[in-house]
Parts: sequence; structure tokens; C-alpha cells
Amino acid sequence: MIPGDGHNEIRRRLRNAIEQSGVHFNPDAHEVYLNRQLMKSSILASKIIKRLNACATPATRTEFSLLQGVPFMTAFAYTATDCLYHLMAHQTDNLDDVRHAFSLFVIGSAVFDYICDVDVTLFPTIINRISEDQLRLCLWGYTKPLFSNLEDPPLLRYAAILIEDKVYLCRKLMKETNHSNAVTLRQRFTDAVIELYRAEVDSSRADTILMKDNSVHSREDVWINSLLMLYSLIALTPDVSQKIEADKVKEKIRMIGRLFVLIDDIIDLEADWYNQSPNLLLQKIGFQSILSDDYTVSFPWEIVLGHKLCDSYMNEITSLLSCVLDPSYEEDLIGWLYSWLKS
Repeated sequence: MIPGDGHNEIRRRLRNAIEQSGVHFNPDAHEVYLNRQLMKSSILASKIIKRLNACATPATRTEFSLLQGVPFMTAFAYTATDCLYHLMAHQTDNLDDVRHAFSLFVIGSAVFDYICDVDVTLFPTIINRISEDQLRLCLWGYTKPLFSNLEDPPLLRYAAILIEDKVYLCRKLMKETNHSNAVTLRQRFTDAVIELYRAEVDSSRADTILMKDNSVHSREDVWINSLLMLYSLIALTPDVSQKIEADKVKEKIRMIGRLFVLIDDIIDLEADWYNQSPNLLLQKIGFQSILSDDYTVSFPWEIVLGHKLCDSYMNEITSLLSCVLDPSYEEDLIGWLYSWLKS
């Protein structure tokens, strides 16, 4: 099988799985929607780009690519925040700060993931400088988040600055909490951040080589915990409604997180295999990534596409999407699924 044919075939199967849930793609409408989201979040994206450029000048293709991707990542974070706000809040006084904080998280996670999975030489430095204990102390306001160093390469400085800025914004939002159970809410949010940090570290490439099953589950946790962390952040604010059906919202978040990781792993199938990164589809069929950097080895499309468990993987996507579709955010969800498919 020609490699390009395998890539196109897995995308065709993914699209079919999505459409079987009742989704109907309208490319023209989705393009208009995505451009609208990019425009709505453009001021925030420009602010983040300016901040990153001020702390370090990009020098490598990866660093330039990161800055170019900021508008798209910001638009996604902006959208996710607005959708969850719609489900949880009765006012929007703190919405802009939550949008900003979650955008910093999404972009920072992209850098952190790259360091964990690809540029692993920086991995020991970042986890030594930003530990669970340091994060917890910083979020509670006991110490200042001073994670960056002027001598760091730009990529490491970007990751550190994004995390620092996010911590400061979250501390501000934690102080805004006026609920009777404020201490409990702050503790839950802090725990959500720590769980997310732990899942990110556990899904690193080094962990993949030593403990593949654990790192695959950790990768799924990153998606789910990211959305649960956003839930906990919104719950801190005075904006949140007291009538929220917490269990139903959290269950929907878990299903959407699972859906995202299933789709993401199809989109990144070849890259994950070559980079030795955890991947649910590869794990499901019992096929491990190569343990070398030999890019002349072809991805085994015949094995992946011919395996009967590939069909059950696609069926799970159909089932999950059928369960999570909701009129209040259907346009948003389908628009971003479309953006994944065309990437």
C-alpha cells in the first residue's frame, strides 16, 4: 500500500465514523465559523504572541511554528471556554480572564508536549524546575512562579513563561471566589492542575519507552483533565450558576475528552509511531512504535487498517459523538472536528 493511500483511508474511515453519528459537514459554513472564531480571539492571540516574542526571539523551525500556531490554539481555547461558560455560568464578569488562562494552558501544553515527546533533552530541566510541590505553592500564593531563566533556549523559556503567566491569572481568579465553600473550590482546582501536570509528565516519550500502557492512559488523562481543570476554574468564579448540574456536565466533559483523544490519535498516527509517543489506536491493536529514529521505515498501514479492532475504535467515536452532541455547542464541536479532518 502506498503510504499516502493509507493516510487518506484512515481519514476516510474517521469521517465516516463521525458522519454516522448524525453529523453533516458543510465545509463552506465551517470555514466561515473558524474564521469567525479566529477573529473573535485575535486580540488575545496577539497579546500572547507579543509576550512570547518579548521573552525570547524564535530561532528554530519549531519555535516559529509555535508562534504561527498561537492564533489557532487561542481560538480553540476561547471556544472551549465559551461553551463551558454557557453550561455553567449565569454571568460573564470573569470570562475574559478565564479565556486568557485557558489559552495560556493550551499553548503551554503544546510546548510541554513537544518537550516531553520530541525534544526530550529539555525534559529533565523543565520537570526539575517546575515540580508538583512548586506548582501547588505558587497557585496558593505562598511563592512566586519563577520558572524561566534568561539563559534557557527559546522553547524552554516559552513553556516557563506561559506557565508563569497562567499561574498569576489563576491566582487572581482564586481570589475572586466568593462562595461559602471557597477553600474547597480552590483545593479542587489546585488538585486538578496537579493531576494534569502529572498526566503530562507521565505521557512523556521517556515514560513511553519504559511503561507504554501507563503513558497511553496518561495521554487520555491529559485531554479529560484539561477540560475538568477548565470546569474547576470556572467553578471558582462568582459567575458560576448555583443551579449547575455538576455530575451531568462532568460526565459530558469526560466523554468529550475521550472523543478528542481518539480522534487526535488518528490524526497523529504516523507522527506518534515515529516519535515513540503513546497512541490509543496503536495500543488497541497491540502494535508498538519503533524504538529508533529511522524514518526510512514505512508506517505499517496494512497492519493497522486490516486489524478488526480498528473498526471497534471507529465505532466508539460514533457512539461518543452521538452522546455528546448538544444544540448549545453543536456548531462549535462540528466546526473544530472539521478543522481536525482538514489538517
